[in-house]
Amino acid sequence: WLLLLQADRHWPDLCRAIDREEFLNDERFADIVKRRAHSVEMVKELDAAFAGRSLEEWGEIFDRHDVWWAPINSINEVVEDPMAQAAGAFAEIPGPDGPIPVVATPADFTDTPQAPRGAVPELGQHTEEVLLELGYDWDQIVALKESGTIP
Repeated sequence: WLLLLQADRHWPDLCRAIDREEFLNDERFADIVKRRAHSVEMVKELDAAFAGRSLEEWGEIFDRHDVWWAPINSINEVVEDPMAQAAGAFAEIPGPDGPIPVVATPADFTDTPQAPRGAVPELGQHTEEVLLELGYDWDQIVALKESGTIP
């Protein structure tokens, strides 16, 4: 759930923030190459350090120690994020069970309103149309349906 940028530059700030300055003198963690080589041990140590506090608490600590960080959110957390909502990152399209959020276009054009083209198709909604375009006749399509090959 944590993202660090410029790992060697920010490693000392992170070590101080989590109160594990001994990592700075640990040869296994001396630089990004060594931390990668010893990543299993490093992750175990970091997991132990992080276990005692919530994300919110760590966020406040990291901010105080100038640690560049960001949470890595689940898809649902991203869709529900107030900043993503305010930025217009998502649009809704109609679905069979209600609106479905989709990623909005990253570019905004003044004279072209942003709107999804239409609803998500149901499973098999266009199967017959596609098969007809591919040259299948109705007898073949019926046979495919009866065999369970298509819905």
